Amino acid sequence: MNILILSSEAVPFAKTGGLADVSTSLCVELNRLGHDARLLIPEYCPAIDRSLYTLDRVMSGLKVVLGGHEHICNIEKCRIPGTSQKSHSFVYFVQYGGFFERPGMYSESGIDYWDNPQRFAYLCKTALEWCLAEEWIPDVIHCNDWQTALLPVYLKTHVSYRDNPLLDNVKVLMSIHNLSYQGRFDSWYNPEIEVGPEVFHLHGLEFYGDLNLLKGGIMYADRVSTVSPTYAMEIQTSEFGCGLDGVLQARSEDLSGILNGIDESVWKPSVDKAIAKKYSLHGMNGKKACKKALQEELGLKVDENIPMIGLISRLTYQKGFDLFLSQLDALLSRDVQVVVLGTGDNNLVHWLDDVARRYPSNVAVALRFDEGLSHRILAGSDLFLMPSRFEPCGLTQMYAMKYGTVPVVRATGGLKDSVIDATPTSLEDGTATGFCFERFDGWDMIQALDRALDMYRNDAAQWKKLMKNGMSADFSWSSSAKSYVELYQSMM
Repeated sequence: MNILILSSEAVPFAKTGGLADVSTSLCVELNRLGHDARLLIPEYCPAIDRSLYTLDRVMSGLKVVLGGHEHICNIEKCRIPGTSQKSHSFVYFVQYGGFFERPGMYSESGIDYWDNPQRFAYLCKTALEWCLAEEWIPDVIHCNDWQTALLPVYLKTHVSYRDNPLLDNVKVLMSIHNLSYQGRFDSWYNPEIEVGPEVFHLHGLEFYGDLNLLKGGIMYADRVSTVSPTYAMEIQTSEFGCGLDGVLQARSEDLSGILNGIDESVWKPSVDKAIAKKYSLHGMNGKKACKKALQEELGLKVDENIPMIGLISRLTYQKGFDLFLSQLDALLSRDVQVVVLGTGDNNLVHWLDDVARRYPSNVAVALRFDEGLSHRILAGSDLFLMPSRFEPCGLTQMYAMKYGTVPVVRATGGLKDSVIDATPTSLEDGTATGFCFERFDGWDMIQALDRALDMYRNDAAQWKKLMKNGMSADFSWSSSAKSYVELYQSMM
């Protein structure tokens, strides 16, 4: 199959979240499976450092008309780092300074760019124009989040594309990575992005008088997917639907969930150069050295017996940091160490700083993005906590398990789909990989942590089995990509 993956970001070129990892990893794996998969993103400048990557011009002077204005762009490409010369895994870039030569990708100094609707409408139209000019017609266009959601709208309704016989058989999959980000704007933008009354209505892009780009993508795509089976069910409820639960219920027969994978060649303690000592499923002694080194690095008391709990996340209410902080004093009374890495909400940051000052030998906080430290926390911690309000997929719990660090998670979204709770049944049949709690509630979270701490302190054999179960679990992109191929084929 010819597959175009349209995204607003891709590692290692431009990243603000997990979408970047998913876009690149899926492209690489689809090509490995024998498909012609191409990934197209904006060429953000200066976010994409051209001194690090060689971008080759493959098309010049591509004309794209948007809102009555003609814009001329170039298309460039770069081989995805780490792939072989024989691989056809490339990222293609839309080079257009008028929209993408800015200090930020989506915002600047915390303020979204006012013309984001036009910027990403342009990306969508350029994708279609490029395919036509290149004479490379995809069987499937895989769109991701609101930034690419206008493509199915244009493909199905725009006069330039709906009657083009070359595009008659092109199918569109609309993937939702986080429903809370919908691309909702004032309807003033409609003429600027060529959204007319034929699509701006209750069953189209209109949403309480506003323009809702993601809603348009959901309504006009052939199929809709999310990044975990449980999240696909959750977003059809009022609790998790973010106002679009009715829309998603109407498309329930076309909605599915596929759990994201991870790059197991990167998140692998046996080859990880960032950690103090390498270890593997068959030789775990290095994990103790990693814990000791982490305690020393962060100024915590060096004690191999004290349970260390790691958290690596954006410090936001979605991630449940308010719940975690409300129970932190109770948790610390259980003689544990807590290590937190991340940035985010100022109120939560101040709250966390206050706790760290009161417990300097038990709490270490690093308020920054630090890739190396994230690997060392995963390797050195005994437990990994993710108390999310909602979690479409989550990747860090998978990373933790590959490092033999036992997750304690709220049973929501991808957390529920990837972590098997240590119940009497799962312990007996040998499938347990962690600990889950159902309600977003402080007492429930503490009870799950107490179960984990009791096993850690009193049943070393069972704890080691949990560690090994997690390390041997298959979270590779190979499995996820095959599920996407099945979904693509079902759309033909």
